[in-house]
Amino acid sequence: MKKVMKLRRYLTLLAMVAATFSGGLSSLREKTPLKTEAATIPPATVLYFQAEPYFYSSDFDHVSAYFWNDGGNSGYVEMTEIQINIYKVVAPLQSGASPADWTMLYFASFDTNGEKYTESPNLVWTGGKYNMYKLSTYSWVEYNESMVVISDTTPGINSGKVRIWVDRAGHYEYGYKYLLKVGIKYYQPTAYEKALVMGADGRYFPYYDLSLSELMASTAGTIDVVIVNDGAVIQESFTGTVYATGDNSKLWRIDNQDGISTNPLVFTKSKVQSRIFNTFFAKVLEGYLTCSNSGDNGYVAFGAFYNNLMAYTPANEHDMEGSLSDCTLKDFLSTDDYGTGIRESETSTNAESKLQRMRALYIAYYYGSQHRELDKANSATYVVVLSALIMIAFIGYTFFKRKVKHA
Repeated sequence: MKKVMKLRRYLTLLAMVAATFSGGLSSLREKTPLKTEAATIPPATVLYFQAEPYFYSSDFDHVSAYFWNDGGNSGYVEMTEIQINIYKVVAPLQSGASPADWTMLYFASFDTNGEKYTESPNLVWTGGKYNMYKLSTYSWVEYNESMVVISDTTPGINSGKVRIWVDRAGHYEYGYKYLLKVGIKYYQPTAYEKALVMGADGRYFPYYDLSLSELMASTAGTIDVVIVNDGAVIQESFTGTVYATGDNSKLWRIDNQDGISTNPLVFTKSKVQSRIFNTFFAKVLEGYLTCSNSGDNGYVAFGAFYNNLMAYTPANEHDMEGSLSDCTLKDFLSTDDYGTGIRESETSTNAESKLQRMRALYIAYYYGSQHRELDKANSATYVVVLSALIMIAFIGYTFFKRKVKHA
């Protein structure tokens, strides 16, 4: 009997331990997040919203924030897109509202007919520095407008794209990234190429393969150079100019004004100023279409890129490490491929041959243009002279007739 009692006590104790352990595991599994205190939204509060691709309809028009409070006030405020997928809103004022602050909001996307497509959950603001609602994580995060969303570029050139080269001139080269700001997009480099024969490892230039129509769009504004750190926070920003034909055939440079180290950094578009590697210029040639007559990326641009992106000695000879004939690149098999950007599968086109072909087409184009202008000028001169001769003949004939009558 005593043995049975001891066994029961043992089993009861074991069950209690098991229940306690199981409850502990359960509480670990079902632990609720720490509660975040809600904050009201005072009028004039600046808030941000980061959307996701599924938030937009096929005929998307705009994003709005909807505010409301316990006093029965509510309303939509259209938001401004300040970067790709990031929208900004200022909480509106209320007229005679009680309480004066807003208590909740949500973000919604609308189509071109003014119909609401989708919306975020109903939100309470957590207050403080957490001023952007990030849809991908369903949470409020810290954001400031010096933080940028970086866009990738698609490598390769076709009839609708150009390649832009940037010389950082030794400034912010390590631990930083140079972005090209086009409209509200911040594009990071497509890649880097060893360009200048300088120091032990040479100086690398970032390059950017970008859409020509996007660069020249009326909404693009000035094309700026922006330097960010590893946290994508802006360190320096340099305002450029509206993109013009031929800008991609210049070297974009950030350097001290007039080359004096104590002067501020400035943004210029000019030319290579020191010895280059042959492989760099081959990469330059890769950004142009041999048989296209485009002034942006065809042989008509030859004079511009050959003058600005090739280095020269004081004697006007190539200042280049290695020979261009030692370099090969992937080029187009046909002009039909210029639209698609599809190139040969093997790196088999000789860079020197491509250069000479473009030079010949460039010379023929401009010689032909001048010849045609000369022909036009000669034709115009011929017409003037012929007209003068006819007039002289007519006057002579009239004079002769009168003389005969009087005789």
